[in-house]
Amino acid sequence: MSTVVNDSINPLVYLKTASEFLSNPISAASGRDMVIRALNEREKYRRYDSILKHLVKKAGLFPYLQSEFDDHELEDIVTIEANKPVAENDIVFHATQTRVFNQLCDGKNVVLSAPTSMGKSEILANILSKDRYHTVVLIVPTIALIDETRKKLANLFDGQYRIIHHNSQHYDDTVPTVFVLTQERVNQRSDIENIDLFIIDEFYKLGFKYNKEGLLKYDERAISLNISLSQLLKKSRQWFFIGPNITNVKGLSRLVGDFTFICSDFRTVSVDVKDYDIAPTDVEMKKKVLLEILKECEGEKTIVYCRSPKSANKLAQFLMTEGEFEEQYKGEFIDWLSETYDSRWHYCMALKYGVVLHHGVLPRALQHFSVDIFNRSRRHNVLICTSTIIEGVNTRAKNVVIYENYNGLESVDKFTHNNIKGRAGRMYKHFVGRVYCLQSQPDDDASDELVIPIGDKDSECPLNLLGSIDREHLSLEGLDAWERFSQETNIPTEIIRNNSSFEVEKIESLLKALESVQLYDLELYKQLNFFKLPTTDALYFIMEQFIEARKKVLTRNGFSITAKDGKDPVLSICGKFRAFLAADSVEDYLKQQMKWKHEQLLEGDCSPNEFDGQMSDVIDDELKIISNVYGFSFPNFLSLFADVLYHLNKKESIGLTFDYNHIISDMENQKLTSGYAAIHEMGVPHQTLKLLQEKLVDVDDTSVDDISRAIKTAQHLIGNFSRVDRYFINAAKL
Repeated sequence: MSTVVNDSINPLVYLKTASEFLSNPISAASGRDMVIRALNEREKYRRYDSILKHLVKKAGLFPYLQSEFDDHELEDIVTIEANKPVAENDIVFHATQTRVFNQLCDGKNVVLSAPTSMGKSEILANILSKDRYHTVVLIVPTIALIDETRKKLANLFDGQYRIIHHNSQHYDDTVPTVFVLTQERVNQRSDIENIDLFIIDEFYKLGFKYNKEGLLKYDERAISLNISLSQLLKKSRQWFFIGPNITNVKGLSRLVGDFTFICSDFRTVSVDVKDYDIAPTDVEMKKKVLLEILKECEGEKTIVYCRSPKSANKLAQFLMTEGEFEEQYKGEFIDWLSETYDSRWHYCMALKYGVVLHHGVLPRALQHFSVDIFNRSRRHNVLICTSTIIEGVNTRAKNVVIYENYNGLESVDKFTHNNIKGRAGRMYKHFVGRVYCLQSQPDDDASDELVIPIGDKDSECPLNLLGSIDREHLSLEGLDAWERFSQETNIPTEIIRNNSSFEVEKIESLLKALESVQLYDLELYKQLNFFKLPTTDALYFIMEQFIEARKKVLTRNGFSITAKDGKDPVLSICGKFRAFLAADSVEDYLKQQMKWKHEQLLEGDCSPNEFDGQMSDVIDDELKIISNVYGFSFPNFLSLFADVLYHLNKKESIGLTFDYNHIISDMENQKLTSGYAAIHEMGVPHQTLKLLQEKLVDVDDTSVDDISRAIKTAQHLIGNFSRVDRYFINAAKL
């Protein structure tokens, strides 16, 4: 609820009303909102400073007691010091932060649901002390959040903890360590045993989603997270789950017994929400209103949320042609983008006009740069982004415009909509944020209730999940469902557990296909037993099975899997994969694809604008494929393929041998060694890595830690790099 300060209300009456609201638990949030708004319009309440200060304390807004008032009495000082998590530190917690912090210090297991602006990461940063915890595992949902969290923790701990953020890093259990990993990476490790504290950030991602007919939407990431939950609960002395906007958690108590659930609406900023109720199809009206909003918010940091990268690109193009934006930004970075990618690229063009793009297609280095320039530059006040806004983007935006109520093809639910709105305003920067909802807000639904699948009706969970969680966490019904399946299937349980992101039906289909080849095409079967690169026939067969297992992944990333004009789609996909495998680097592959597209367009008949647009699109399309397909889905499938092939070889006592590690590593690491792949994740682009590889000799290129140390000690060499390359290296905080 937002309560706007009304100019006609007497300030004393306003503060009296706020005090009355704060005295009632039902209306306390509204009272706190009024206090924040009074701080935002401080001059109106200057005569009543002592009353406002009293209300700040009453509202539990202790950080503002320290930052907004100079005249502190003894009681104020005691309050401030009592809410400092670490003595002689400048950090002051508000009331809910202190409550959660004290619960954790007492060794309690805590589930915290609170708004985005509540300051959950501050609790996390201050609870981690090597005197209290030796080994901590923190699961975050994205690689972008791995990197952001790594940087925060490295800055705070100053070497007190070793931070493991990539699976190329080895664990030494004698050294205080914080693992910061996605659930998939946690599940790949076998060295995590004795854990002092286990944390899940954005724990709401444990829940499954269902369509309008009530049917389960298959979500391999939710399955992976539930597996991590089951495996790590047994190994952890204490746990802490963090996330926003969840009012009820169902199913967790069966797994863990007692825990403290803290559901708080505590906010440190206020938000004004303006609804426009524009029809989703009325694009012209939405564009018109957007221009009006941006004019109203001129000079203020404003995020515009869009459904997809393509939608963001189109909107940026519209602002460049129809908005009051001028081509004003030039310099080394634009030159670097033009040379490395293309001057016609939407991302590069938008930057010239002061518009910043941020979405999952962008390489990690450019995602970092987008946030950095948006936060720091006075000329780049508009950030157009997708769901990345709620997946690790740490901005200083005062305003949020929700341009579309979609995430890709799906409508956003109330939970996600609230999460996006929570990005408006920022503590110490903007007391009051503004949210502009161009379309009608989603109706209330049950999206704020989390059901933990493995703790509630687990017998209805996908079988690959049941087969991968700890037996102790299965109910009698769940155990019975798994036992019935395991007696009927020919798939070894180990294969299901090692490849838990695949439905058992997909694994069974692959097993049957390979058995058929083994029986009826022994020559092809022998070709599947390769060591470095597959033959044409072997790749064709593998690709057929990949298409069968991951149709949605391929179509979602722009591949055609149906025959058109008599062309075989499998051959076409194989050709594209071979081009990537044959390239010396990602940069070479991109240039090759750009050249091919350029030649193709020259043969056609399109206008200069269409030509430039398509040349830009090919960059986004290829970056998306590199990240999602080459870098994850295909090597993930190839690991399953290898497991099934090994099983058949062993079962039939066939002496054929093979090793797919070369091709898996080449694709997973984007043609880098594992150490440099980790540096790439930290925000150093391929082009800068190439320079580093040339300069850093006698370095273990499989070790991210060795490379990081070498970079720190080679500043005299790096000093000769361009300003852009030095920026990326310094921004990565190696």
